[in-house]
Amino acid sequence: MEMERGNTAVLTEVESGSLPLVEDQHDTASQLLKGKHKQRRWIMAITGVISLFVIAIAAALPLLGNNKAEYSRTKLERLQDLQTILLNVSEPLAFVRLDSPSSQALQYLAYKEDQFHVRTKDRVLQLYALLVVLFTCGGYADLLDDTTVSECEIGYLTCDEKGNLIAVDLSDQKLSGSLPKELGLLTHLTVLDLRNNDLNGALTSDSFATLTNLEQLFLSSNKFTSSISPAMSALTNLRTLDLSNNLLTGSLPSGLAKLSNINEFLVAKNRFVGDIFRIALHWRNMTHLDVEDTDLGGAIPTEIGILTNLTYFETRFSEVRGSIPTEIAKLSKLRQLLIDGPHFEGTLPGEIGQMTELDSISFSGGNFWGTIPTTIGLLTNLQYVRIGDSQVTGTIPTELGNCPKLHKLSFEISQLSGTLPSEFAFLGFLETIFLEFTEITTIPEEVCETGVEIITDCELRCVCCKSGGRC
Repeated sequence: MEMERGNTAVLTEVESGSLPLVEDQHDTASQLLKGKHKQRRWIMAITGVISLFVIAIAAALPLLGNNKAEYSRTKLERLQDLQTILLNVSEPLAFVRLDSPSSQALQYLAYKEDQFHVRTKDRVLQLYALLVVLFTCGGYADLLDDTTVSECEIGYLTCDEKGNLIAVDLSDQKLSGSLPKELGLLTHLTVLDLRNNDLNGALTSDSFATLTNLEQLFLSSNKFTSSISPAMSALTNLRTLDLSNNLLTGSLPSGLAKLSNINEFLVAKNRFVGDIFRIALHWRNMTHLDVEDTDLGGAIPTEIGILTNLTYFETRFSEVRGSIPTEIAKLSKLRQLLIDGPHFEGTLPGEIGQMTELDSISFSGGNFWGTIPTTIGLLTNLQYVRIGDSQVTGTIPTELGNCPKLHKLSFEISQLSGTLPSEFAFLGFLETIFLEFTEITTIPEEVCETGVEIITDCELRCVCCKSGGRC
């Protein structure tokens, strides 16, 4: 009966001219009735959606309002302000279910209304977006503490002097689910750290396009899938991009070359493909490049020397291939050079002795041949050396005895022969030497007497040797 009265009222309004007619009044009677019926359906549908929206919000409100966010405003006025604010940032149907993240965020805002500071429209949006993210991913426990006055007081959140949220650290919080689009409302963020959670879904959302103030983005050790959104090319202030240990695939968007401020590009343990150097050579400020265990590849170009700020270079078990150009010696700030994998070939460049900041080097798993250059003894900061699983021949250079900081040496699976240098007896920090499956025949007693642990295979015996467990 109520529905019939409502329909009769709408029909009366149409007939009286208070609502626009679909067909001209001079049309035939059948066209008029058809137009009235169509108009009535549209009115009922739109009214139904708006009613559901208002009912859902009314159940969760009163809430804050406009740019001045005056608490004295009436419930209806606040509701109207809320509709104006949120209809532009969230889908209306997101509020129909009262247990949805959007509805939960609104209910929470209403519940905490008297405890939060007076907010501008931007601050309302900021808290709303944060709450939607937390309710979506399950990290809202701290915000539900009744003693909290402002989100800026929470330990994992940082605000500037104006109350704008500039850093979110939700690492190791057991978050799960996909990131909602409302994340893109946190436009003042400079740091977003979501490492070591169980987040999933694609990183193809354009939400990142609005986070143009981001300087550090940590998304490693989650379960993100698909490819990287080209929208990330808009993050021109980005200095750190850490996507390591996810399930990401595809090629890197060419627009990433525009991120000229990149210092750290860490994408290890994903299934990215393509030539990494096509993009990386544009990052003149880069200090860390890690493409370990990916399908990113390409030959190391002679232009590698232009990346003069590079301090960490790891391509282990990637598709990077070819020989090591001598121009790599121009990377005078490099501290770690870890080049392992089946696709390398050639000799170890003697120019390596010019890279005096190196503390770790690893060349293994490829078709390296020739001898270990004696210039390696010029690297007095060396702590870790691995040269094995290759065709390298000759003896271990005695010049390595000039590297006083050495604590771990590995020459496994190689054709190195002769005697372990007695100079190693004077390396006070040396702890372990791996010599399994080599052609080395003699271990000097003075080296054994230092207490260093020497791991060998069944063929090499000495007083201080320990079997690697393969005998």
